[in-house]
Amino acid sequence: MADANPYQIDPKRSRLQFRLFLCSNFVYLWLVHWGALWLYPLGTDYARLADPASLGFVCGRVLNAQMQVFGDWLPGYHAFNFLLLYGAMLAVLLLTRFVLNGPWWLGSFAAVLMMANPAKNAAVLPLSAVADLLPAVSALAALACYAGYLRHGGRVVYVASLLLFAAASLAFTDNLMLFGAVLVFDLFIGGGDVSRSARLAPFVAVFAGAMARHGWVWVEYPMDPVAAFAPLYLALYPLGLLPGTAVWYAAYPVLWLVPAVIFGVIVWRIYRVTREPGLLAALLAAIAFRSMPAGDFDFVHLWGGGQLIVPIALMNVAHASVWMHVQRHPRWKRAAVTLTTSLCIVFFVMQWREIWQWDIAGKETQTFQQRAAEAAAAEPGAPIAVLPAYGYRGTIPVWIAESAAFDTPFSQTLPVNRYLRMHAFSRDAVDVEIQEWSELGAVVRVQGQPAYALFGVDWAQPAVGEEVAFPDYLLRFEAVADNDYTLRIFPVDSLMPPFVVRHGNRGAGLAPEPGEVPGAAE
Repeated sequence: MADANPYQIDPKRSRLQFRLFLCSNFVYLWLVHWGALWLYPLGTDYARLADPASLGFVCGRVLNAQMQVFGDWLPGYHAFNFLLLYGAMLAVLLLTRFVLNGPWWLGSFAAVLMMANPAKNAAVLPLSAVADLLPAVSALAALACYAGYLRHGGRVVYVASLLLFAAASLAFTDNLMLFGAVLVFDLFIGGGDVSRSARLAPFVAVFAGAMARHGWVWVEYPMDPVAAFAPLYLALYPLGLLPGTAVWYAAYPVLWLVPAVIFGVIVWRIYRVTREPGLLAALLAAIAFRSMPAGDFDFVHLWGGGQLIVPIALMNVAHASVWMHVQRHPRWKRAAVTLTTSLCIVFFVMQWREIWQWDIAGKETQTFQQRAAEAAAAEPGAPIAVLPAYGYRGTIPVWIAESAAFDTPFSQTLPVNRYLRMHAFSRDAVDVEIQEWSELGAVVRVQGQPAYALFGVDWAQPAVGEEVAFPDYLLRFEAVADNDYTLRIFPVDSLMPPFVVRHGNRGAGLAPEPGEVPGAAE
């Protein structure tokens, strides 16, 4: 069995503290997210709502059940998702307790930081967040249960941890490498009431089944160490990178080794002082969990952040281990509480700001849907051009044209054509001016951001005459200056639609000014 808990207190008092932190975490969750109950669906929500089966057997049925129960009632979807997030917080609370063998407040600290971290908003704030929340909650529950078994033993706990592990690993591809985290905790925590080989053998068998079921990801996607491991820093700095900084890291991926080495040296020095196995266990578990093809990750817009709940939670367990040793020093006991509380408040403020931005994007989406419906009614059956067809606005996955491309409780299918797919670093970062428009093409001037941030093209400045092919149009750079581009759009296999619905442009109206484009929807 593991060493005795140096924070051991009377069991009755411990249970009281546990209940207190359960209640306080619930209050913190709603304090931060109450304003998100009415967030309007964005981006991939529409495709998921139109085809819940695309989320897989479990998540698809859960989302379909939500649609049957809640219909177009927004708070129902979000309240359900936030209850799942609370389940993740409970798992992190227990996991931190068992891994660090420390006081309950450390688990609350780790859970609250995970809950309020804006980097994982793509997994929490969408209406269809069950696609990411269910895999994360199941993985964290399995880890917490197994860590509890390692600390306290018990056949019932062991069987429960095995069943949770099997459900999490076999049902969800995102949890393919959950066994790596289980193995790390077993190596560093030890304990249990049978030998290591005996207790791990059933987990190995389940892992083999998970590899047989989900191993296709290793063939379908390449293993990119940067996309897999670099996002772990978002647990401590959840703001992403500026476009200019991202240029250097994209051009020279070896630069990621610099912060990685610095972080590694700091962690090793902390470990040399504290000798806390939980610090290394949590960090290595996060790395092990991410040791699989992760797909692309955008460090500017935080695209791909939906799979970060479990790694962020594990990184926060490691973070909590540092404060556990800081507060042991008599002079730092009160400072540790003050500093951790202040850090939580900072994360609360960042999350409030993000929710406010999501709310603005939702209102813009509703306005866009109204204008697109008006344009469709003015000329039934005529195609409608969406320009610009924003993807990300900051870290908000707007994907505006998707809101008029599917039949859902919140949208209807309209004949929209996406032109000038682009991103914006912030709401007011880009100006778009339509200079020419005809059925053969259009000329558009875009100002405010470098081309790589706008269109996802190569990081180098594009040359005059350079062309970028998209599925339904060709983009040519007619004039290039510093963050100022004149672009010619050529439609592919079709003519340019006579109706245009604009989205954005410093928060202005969604349609062009009268007379700017003949036939444009006003």
